[in-house]
Amino acid sequence: MFLLITPILAASAFMFFEFQNLRTIFNKVAVIEIIDDINLTILELRRYEKNILLFNEEENVRLFTDYLSDLRKKNPENGRGDRLGYQQDAV
Repeated sequence: MFLLITPILAASAFMFFEFQNLRTIFNKVAVIEIIDDINLTILELRRYEKNILLFNEEENVRLFTDYLSDLRKKNPENGRGDRLGYQQDAV
C-alpha cells in the first residue's frame, strides 16, 4: 500500500515546488512590465519636453502633464502601482 502512495506524494511535492517557481516567475515578469511601462512613459515625457522647448505649443504642455500624471499612477512607491498585482515585498 505504501509503495502505491509514494509516487503520488512525490509527484504532489514536485508540483507544489514548481507552482512556487511559477509564481516567482510571474511576479518578476510583472515587475519587468511595470519597469518597461515607466521607461516608455519617461521617453514620451522627454519627447514632449523637447517639443515644449522648441515649439512652445499648448498641446505639448497638455500631453506632457498627462504623461506626468500617468507616470505618477504607475509609481509603485505611492501605493497605486498595483495594476499587475505588484507588491514591493513580493520580489
